[in-house]
Amino acid sequence: MNTALKRAFVPLAAPSAPLLADAPAVIASGILPKTGEAYTVQWLSTAHIPALITLQHIAADQEIIPRDATYFGALFANGHAALGVFNQFGMMIGAATIRNSVGPISTLCAALETTDQHTTTHSIFGTVMTHPDYRGNGLMGRMIDQWMDYAHACGTVNLHARLRTTNENSLKNFLRKDFNIVAEGPSPEDATRTVYFVHRMLAPK
Repeated sequence: MNTALKRAFVPLAAPSAPLLADAPAVIASGILPKTGEAYTVQWLSTAHIPALITLQHIAADQEIIPRDATYFGALFANGHAALGVFNQFGMMIGAATIRNSVGPISTLCAALETTDQHTTTHSIFGTVMTHPDYRGNGLMGRMIDQWMDYAHACGTVNLHARLRTTNENSLKNFLRKDFNIVAEGPSPEDATRTVYFVHRMLAPK
């Protein structure tokens, strides 16, 4: 990745956008291919914050930037969202946050400044966690699919995510979903981490 792109990597800051008013708590279900257990994908709420903190500790080997209850509380209070995957016993085994924003795309990443600046709706996928006992079941791919469905239903066009350059499995998940790497550089939240910024545009609703 060239120096210009590295300089173009800037923090994500966003006003909130509302969830779909009629979004059900459980939005998908099925059988995990590796363990054979039933699972559900659900929208999360403030009631799930303790489970999010617990999963974060269990999945610490994924080198997630630590989040506390205040962070998750503000996420929900500001109209953003989070997805959770639960096993058949009700334990959270995967989770991810979804932040929504409105504004010129170049304010999210200067590397995208040549993209249509009239397209001003954005969705940012992050804080992805998977329980170590349930990896290999495609949890991240399932959450990305649900995020994309949600974004399209909301009329969101630009999808974004950040991921460590050493996280090859996560990168493969995004590339399979037709995302492109548009920048590489230090994480806005932790300059010791080098991250990719990936982006995909959806067709308008």
